[in-house]
Amino acid sequence: MRSVLITGAASGLGWEMALRCYRRGDRIILLDMNKELLAEREASLNDAERVWVYALDLCDDTARGELVEQLKSRLSQLDVLINNAGIGKSMPFHKMDLEFWKATLDLNLTGTFLCTKQVYENMRERGYGR
Repeated sequence: MRSVLITGAASGLGWEMALRCYRRGDRIILLDMNKELLAEREASLNDAERVWVYALDLCDDTARGELVEQLKSRLSQLDVLINNAGIGKSMPFHKMDLEFWKATLDLNLTGTFLCTKQVYENMRERGYGR
């Protein structure tokens, strides 16, 4: 059974990818900031062995690092990382403020970079990872 970690997994494409992986027989590890929706998703699948959920802000270095360490202790390996989390709100450039711009970059770019960096070494050592 492959282990698949999906960020931004509670809705939209993240949830659709999670369902596809689950139906294929994978263990899915769902990360999202929306605790309530994650709980609904977990309840809808009702499979504690193959569905793990974590409410997490990927921009929180401490929380992200603790989660990766926790997963290392629970899993023999992580096979697939799907970096799906992101802010997708669009607005005219002239209406965008610096705070929104920084939040978008933090999640869409820095969060993706840091998640990948934290799982990459294990995948590289094993010679496998997607």
